Amino acid sequence: MNKLIHLLILLSLPWSAGQAQLCRRDSIPESTPSSRFTLAVDRNTATDTYTHLEWQRCPWGQVIGKNADNIDTCIGRARVGDWGSALRAAAAPGAGWRVPNIKELISIVDVQCVDPPFNREIFPAAWSGIPDPTLPVAYWSSTPGTGYGTNAAAGVPPTPLAWAMFTHDGTTMRFTRAQHLFAVFVRSVP
Repeated sequence: MNKLIHLLILLSLPWSAGQAQLCRRDSIPESTPSSRFTLAVDRNTATDTYTHLEWQRCPWGQVIGKNADNIDTCIGRARVGDWGSALRAAAAPGAGWRVPNIKELISIVDVQCVDPPFNREIFPAAWSGIPDPTLPVAYWSSTPGTGYGTNAAAGVPPTPLAWAMFTHDGTTMRFTRAQHLFAVFVRSVP
């Protein structure tokens, strides 16, 4: 409920726009300043010095590249998958990655911005190569949801749920685990 109230207040305020991202920089403090992160030499990951989590800077399937202005951007085709395939992809042998839990995912939201609600210097997602524009643009979390989703089709059993976060505004919602969503991966660092 607090997130919904926060979002409604933010949407009612005047905004400054920059590449479709809307931020209220004049009155809401930055919650994920660039100074909080250390970029890896290859620039594909960022370590949050507050949470001690290392994040992939781009969604599953994309890597860091440079745009025409020599600014970091995500290139390649963003992947989507059901909850189980995202968990398996993150846990590929030797990688040491995992899908973040919902609290970890929320920790990278910059509360002063929407579209996307992330520090774009650290998380420059381009959302290029979205395979189906009708899909909800959301990141899976590893947090299972309580209850089951229902399907109106006769004979289809209820589907377990899991939490995800919308990449438009940082709000969270339970989705059926069969839904195809994006993912970003994380790992703990000492």
